[in-house]
Amino acid sequence: MKDLTKIALGESLRKLMAEKPLNKITISDITKDCGCNRMTFYYHFHDIYELLEWALEQETEEALDGKLTLASWQDGLRNVFARLQENQALVMNIRRNANRDVLELYLHRLAAEPLEGFVQEIAGKYRAEVRGAAPDGQAGTGGQAAGAIDDEDALFIASFIEYGVLGLLRDWIDGGMKGDTEVIIARFGMLINAFTK
Repeated sequence: MKDLTKIALGESLRKLMAEKPLNKITISDITKDCGCNRMTFYYHFHDIYELLEWALEQETEEALDGKLTLASWQDGLRNVFARLQENQALVMNIRRNANRDVLELYLHRLAAEPLEGFVQEIAGKYRAEVRGAAPDGQAGTGGQAAGAIDDEDALFIASFIEYGVLGLLRDWIDGGMKGDTEVIIARFGMLINAFTK
């Protein structure tokens, strides 16, 4: 069951963040807007940053319908960009006025966690190649099929893709959320195609 008080506190914080910098918002501002007292706030949250992290976590739970796959990653990434654009005032306020870790946590929950299934699918593809028997005379080093990689290398590639997506999102946010997101997705697609062929 959802805690309506926590939801109301989160909505008040979001409303206030659209009006002024995070570092200028006080607990009194939030409780006044929400119609509750300071004790109610402290019953649920230690400070404003804990409330912010909770509110962002709730936001990210709704962002993607399930995990991304090789077949659907473009739509998933479009959804991430759209969600960030819908919350541009909030995201830019966090970027300018909060500890960088708060934005990193938000991006990780919004993009990296759903990407886990996607990157594991890519890693699994490479693992399958390693397990496949190489024809006589075509084995690579260690008896592997030519061009195949082991589990450790597959996980390295998966991590590279995950960090790449987070880096793209960070750079796009740092640039004021400007630029054609379809171009960014297409360029990332070139990299994904190289890994999945």
